[in-house]
Amino acid sequence: MLNNTYNKLYKNKKLNFIVIDGLDGSGKGTITDLLANKCIKYGNNVLKVDYPQYTTKWGKILKYLLKVNDMNLNLEERMAVYSINRLESIDSIFLSVNSFKNIDNDLTIIFDRFPTSNVLTISYYLAKSINNKDLDTKILDKLPVNKYLKLMNSLDKYFYNFFKLKNAKIVIPQINPRITIDRIQRDNTREGSDSYENINVQTIADYIYKELSNIPNSNIYIVNQEEKPPQIVANAVFNIYKHNYTKPLEVNDCEILNLSINNDTVQSLEVENSINHILSKYPKLVNLLNINVGNL
Repeated sequence: MLNNTYNKLYKNKKLNFIVIDGLDGSGKGTITDLLANKCIKYGNNVLKVDYPQYTTKWGKILKYLLKVNDMNLNLEERMAVYSINRLESIDSIFLSVNSFKNIDNDLTIIFDRFPTSNVLTISYYLAKSINNKDLDTKILDKLPVNKYLKLMNSLDKYFYNFFKLKNAKIVIPQINPRITIDRIQRDNTREGSDSYENINVQTIADYIYKELSNIPNSNIYIVNQEEKPPQIVANAVFNIYKHNYTKPLEVNDCEILNLSINNDTVQSLEVENSINHILSKYPKLVNLLNINVGNL
């Protein structure tokens, strides 16, 4: 069983988790790379996991919703699709963990995006209902931020349970939303923009992340990166997790792997049941499986 496999991992080696989340274009990928290199110096293999995973069945649906048609999903339904996409990756994560050359090394899993990335989904729906001229602190201060946190935790409870991550520390590299939009527009590696990549969505998300960090026991940490080089930001992020590491090793055989998802992998019963439970709560999502995603 999947849970037994993971319990065995916990028993045989030390597992660490680093979680980076935040705005599109905020430099998460660069910071993640720097953190991975730092972790291997401390004798850890590193598995980098990026969300969303667009190559999966539900990942392709997500891409369609972002770039083609939002299918008139309500907020919770859209958030649930992201939750399912994360669950789709669970079995591949376990397979990837066992693909390191030296599986006896301690392991760090670095998540680039997390269930808290649904802050952007919340912000997308709010931006549609708030007039540009009304986007000020008076409006933002009325947002039910605590309610959103509970909703995110509820939707991703299965994901948290698989990794025993209920109290995971989540770091948000904070930066001016206008800077992130400028970066996105100048990034030639992107396949066009999606519906989340506009200034209102990013501004609302920035506000919500800050407010979430002020909620007791939210385990959300803001690291300001304005006008700071990525290495300085990465060091500040690593210091939040540093108590999990002992000391750097002069010689080690650690390596960094990116999550590789094989869509032919047979889904474990635990993951299948978790996805089906979400679908039973949001039956409209079953219809999305009939979407022709084309070459997305």
